[in-house]
Amino acid sequence: MLSTNLGEINVLLNNRNCKYRLIKLTNKKKNFIVDGRCKIVVDISENLNEEIEIQCNLKTDIINKRLIESGEGLASMSFISGKEIVSIGTEDDLEGIICEYLADGFKINVKKDFSVKEIIFGVSWKKMNDVETEELYTWFASDPTLFVPIDECLEPLSKLE
Repeated sequence: MLSTNLGEINVLLNNRNCKYRLIKLTNKKKNFIVDGRCKIVVDISENLNEEIEIQCNLKTDIINKRLIESGEGLASMSFISGKEIVSIGTEDDLEGIICEYLADGFKINVKKDFSVKEIIFGVSWKKMNDVETEELYTWFASDPTLFVPIDECLEPLSKLE
């Protein structure tokens, strides 16, 4: 399980804990500096002949602000407590995939026989010094559409969580 500054990230496949790859990514690029940044990859290739529901949620009791921060091709949600922030992002507007915002994260529904083999979430977190400036950092850092292949992967945190 992935631990952030505000709580644990929980990933469910059809309402059950599932295996996923957790990959640590670089936490500094030209448009952000964050304390932690990871990619969560959920392999759904074995379930292609059935409808699938995937949830990615932040389990915490200390949130005082939730922000839906979608963008072009991006579903993103940030959770803030004081100067601490966690953002979760995933691709949106994909044919055959329906993304729904929940109070604590996302629910992704993948239609039966859809050809996607994996669902990717970006997760990043930061303790902000300047909230007005740094609040966007985790938004950029959690956007899977901006992930660069292999060169920004620091290390696999686990083969399968």
